[in-house]
Amino acid sequence: MKLIRRFAFVVILFSGLVDACAYNLPTVPPFQMDDSGGQVVFPDSEVEFEARLLFQPQMDIPVYLQIMDAFAPEIDTQVDLYQLQPRGQNVYGLKLTQPFGSIVRYRYFYSDPANPELDCLGKPVEQRFYRFAGNGKVQDIICAFEPAPYNGETGRISGQIFSQKDGAPLVDILVSSGGQYTFTASDGSFLIDHLPTGTHNLFAMSVTGEHEPFQQGAEVAANSTTLALIHMKPAKIVEIKFNVQVEEAQSENLPIRMAGNLYQFGYTFSWPPGGSNLPSLRAPLLVKDISANQYSITLSLPSGYDFRYKYTLGNGFINGELDKTGKALTRQLLVPEANDTIEDGIAAFSMANIAPLPFMVRVPNSTPPSDIISIQFNLNGWRDPIPMCSLGDNQWLFTLYNPLQNIHDASYRYCRNEQCGFADDIATMGKDSPGLPVAQRLLAPNTWDTVAEWAYSSRALEQATVVGHPVRPRSSGFITGVELISPYSPTWLPYMESAFQNIHALGANRVFLPSAWGLIDDSKPVLDVLPGQTPLWAEMTQMLEMANRQGLRVVIYPMIHFDEPIEAWWQNTKRDAIWWQNWFDRYRVFMLHHADLAESKGAAGLVLDGGYILPFVLDVQFSDGSYSNPPEDAEGQMLSLIQEIRSRYHGTLFWALSNPSDLKVFDDLAGEADWIYLNFSPPLNSISDQPDINAEVSKQLDNIIYPAYVETNKPLVIGIRYPSEAGARNGCTSRFGDCWRTEESNLASLAPEDYVIDEKLQDQIYAAYLYAINQRDWVKGFVSQGYYPPAALADPGTSIHGKLVSATLWYWYPRMVAEK
Repeated sequence: MKLIRRFAFVVILFSGLVDACAYNLPTVPPFQMDDSGGQVVFPDSEVEFEARLLFQPQMDIPVYLQIMDAFAPEIDTQVDLYQLQPRGQNVYGLKLTQPFGSIVRYRYFYSDPANPELDCLGKPVEQRFYRFAGNGKVQDIICAFEPAPYNGETGRISGQIFSQKDGAPLVDILVSSGGQYTFTASDGSFLIDHLPTGTHNLFAMSVTGEHEPFQQGAEVAANSTTLALIHMKPAKIVEIKFNVQVEEAQSENLPIRMAGNLYQFGYTFSWPPGGSNLPSLRAPLLVKDISANQYSITLSLPSGYDFRYKYTLGNGFINGELDKTGKALTRQLLVPEANDTIEDGIAAFSMANIAPLPFMVRVPNSTPPSDIISIQFNLNGWRDPIPMCSLGDNQWLFTLYNPLQNIHDASYRYCRNEQCGFADDIATMGKDSPGLPVAQRLLAPNTWDTVAEWAYSSRALEQATVVGHPVRPRSSGFITGVELISPYSPTWLPYMESAFQNIHALGANRVFLPSAWGLIDDSKPVLDVLPGQTPLWAEMTQMLEMANRQGLRVVIYPMIHFDEPIEAWWQNTKRDAIWWQNWFDRYRVFMLHHADLAESKGAAGLVLDGGYILPFVLDVQFSDGSYSNPPEDAEGQMLSLIQEIRSRYHGTLFWALSNPSDLKVFDDLAGEADWIYLNFSPPLNSISDQPDINAEVSKQLDNIIYPAYVETNKPLVIGIRYPSEAGARNGCTSRFGDCWRTEESNLASLAPEDYVIDEKLQDQIYAAYLYAINQRDWVKGFVSQGYYPPAALADPGTSIHGKLVSATLWYWYPRMVAEK
């Protein structure tokens, strides 16, 4: 054995973006604009909105319709509220006028904005959509407001969307009805369930604008499915140049971005808790003309599209442009039919009579060079973090121009790579931190803050040494992999290229890329995308391309997320013949969607997880004594589905499971796969030092995994997920003296007293697995699971990003796949 010094590797990401926003403290005086205030005037359409309440409202309690700004949080004042008038029993209405072609996002409130409408499952409605395409009427049905739950009958709308041009199915089409929305799968299919009976407005739009919006009424009957086949017309794409004039006296190189309501401008079409649907770094930067105080950008836009946009020094809410009255401005452009140039003028970012407030911070020298420092504001709740601007020498700046009303009551904090609540300043760490008071900075606006240390920062990797062992090189097909954590966040995308560079530098040749859908149940199961947590097809495409550029082959891992513990979810379901058929229909769409994605993007593998289907193919007994009661032909249905997957995807199919004994249960089904992917992180009992850990891991492999492997005789790859915490030997985090399973953990909810970080123990466990696999030719691969892409964290979780164990992988991985 020998000790090998692990040399740190770093990657620089977005250096251009950081350099572009290095500027001095600016003051932005108003700029004269035309009287339209940035709005282009179009012919109007008048539409009557009629809302029918499915409960008896209280007397004299008003009902409001709220038209939401495309970028502002719903709970803020940057919205338009309209009080509806009684039209009959439990029916309210009003007329609204908007420019022809406008698409409005709206929802209803009862009494005040703190009481939004609920869907029939009792969840707050995020948004409804309506397109003003002439004078007309829209009839909406409101299931409930708090505290009146809905207990009536429901139905569903199921359909497919195709291109009118060639009949091809369209993916990533947003479909909305009855206050719910979803996105189409690869076959163009969609499902909106749990809708109250009656007529609903069915709306569909392309997130990239490549097809023209669609809208029509849809009648929903009780316990029935309304079928909808939709053909959308391709949009004409035109080139629009935006020239943006800024005040002549403004000479600083301001990092002005364009926030727009299309995917290619970073728009996520979802509303995460922080209130913004556009992470700052995903919005494009404008180019400054150095000879004039003018910026410009040329865009490819769909003709006729209702393009909502604004110029911003932050995201769509913080530091958005203001009109000449000081009100937050969102511009509207109904895209013309031919190439054109738009001349815009920015009135102001600063609020009248309120000076911009600078935030300057010095961060530790140990801050990774690839990191971008972010600031987060608590304005009636923590908002989405905003990237700061580098001044060099670990100094960063952010100037807050707006909103500044009641700013003395606000607080703020710093974090890395927009991961506040995770990669925090240690003085303000955790999701419930009160932060630093803005009032204190108001008293001394030119003082510097100092981050003494980052939460979950670690020097262990810098000082790491690796115990070297002779490594037996495997064949070129041996898998050295890293699996990303799930669910996904849209804030990760700007940092994914750096993450893939880091993974490749470890010596990995595969990255397992999760894509999670959510499973909920009432009387009918719904397995569907999770807006803001499921990467869209376009996002998966970008991540595959990034990984391939870094020399990584991608394995797509479709995952299912539950609203509650898995067994509890299964116990509470109906599980009769009709229920099972609905479940299997949705599961089939889920798997074929990812098969199509894997095939179209040339993925190296696709995972089919047997754990999700165990109660379907086996009559499982749950802890409450009930049985899953699957259909008699369940295994035959699954075999047919696997063959269908094979017909759509021609790469490597992995069969994943967590219990090696389940290989016998899945004998016929697993036999249809090419590889077995074993998620294996069992407790390692009675271990104290490296030889004991090595012996325990070797025993687990020989006594538990090998007999199961012999049954299948398939190439087998082992994935492990052990936290860097004192409870790692039990495969869990020790919380309040209990074993807290890692799959239930939420880093942001942990407090320092809840855990004891132990990177060395995690490293020892990894070393034991690699040492044991090195001696066993029948193991064909190893995967580190739970990698957190956007930031290196020495946290108690399972991610290896930036931890001591990275040095061990860096030693083993390249040698395991080296030429003999």
